[in-house]
Amino acid sequence: MSTTEKGERLSQTVIEAKCFLAEMALKHSDYEYAVQIYREILDLTDSGLAAYQLGALCAMGKGTKQDFLEAAYWFFQAQNQGKEEAGRLLAKSTLDYFRQDLDRLTPELLWKKAVAFSERVFGEQETRAASISCLKQMVNFCIEKEDFENEVKIVRALAEYGKDAESQNRMGVLYNRGIGLERNDLAALYWFNKAEEQGEAAAGTDCDGIFQAYCRNLGREDFAEQIGLLAHWCRTGRGPVPLDRERGAYWTGRMEKIMTGPDRKGRPDA
Repeated sequence: MSTTEKGERLSQTVIEAKCFLAEMALKHSDYEYAVQIYREILDLTDSGLAAYQLGALCAMGKGTKQDFLEAAYWFFQAQNQGKEEAGRLLAKSTLDYFRQDLDRLTPELLWKKAVAFSERVFGEQETRAASISCLKQMVNFCIEKEDFENEVKIVRALAEYGKDAESQNRMGVLYNRGIGLERNDLAALYWFNKAEEQGEAAAGTDCDGIFQAYCRNLGREDFAEQIGLLAHWCRTGRGPVPLDRERGAYWTGRMEKIMTGPDRKGRPDA
């Protein structure tokens, strides 16, 4: 037997011994020692079992402080090592993590929290995609619980900071129907237009629908005034839409077209 083989066998023996010690510690409710041993194992090797058990202890707050971020990290590591049941607990830990302090977080802080979570749990690659996926899990959770106020906050984080077209369209729907916030067709128009820019086909239809309704129901000056108000909101960030100078210029152009164009639709090519 070569020196390398002897070293590998010794290392495996040490790991097996530590796994046994950790099992005994759990059996006797010595959770702090179990956490210590599982960390030692994971310093030596990528063990799906150790990662899974450490994730469970972090989630329950046994032997260490309760930490859903660390729990999610270890469940993800366990899943990568073939522990299929870790996937369900990863999803649960993700929800538990984002539910913490949800009521007091702004959309901006919520997005930053999602980015930090994704970087820790999944690594720095595809951080934006992972952050969007995590927050969409929370959106579904809020819809199931009929927690529309927090749904609005999370969708706003996705739409404004994640630049997610589906969420931009959803913001338009929420404003158009007055779900979880005060109904505002101008804000809906803004978000439908943002989503349409990114290729969300349904958003284009809704955007045109709102525009046509204004066109039918308002005189030229009143119509232009409303679109001018949206342009002002975009330029200043004052109002229900975020600061967006590019869209401010766009809506100013639409307002001018309404006043001078032959069909009052305000299309740039009218």
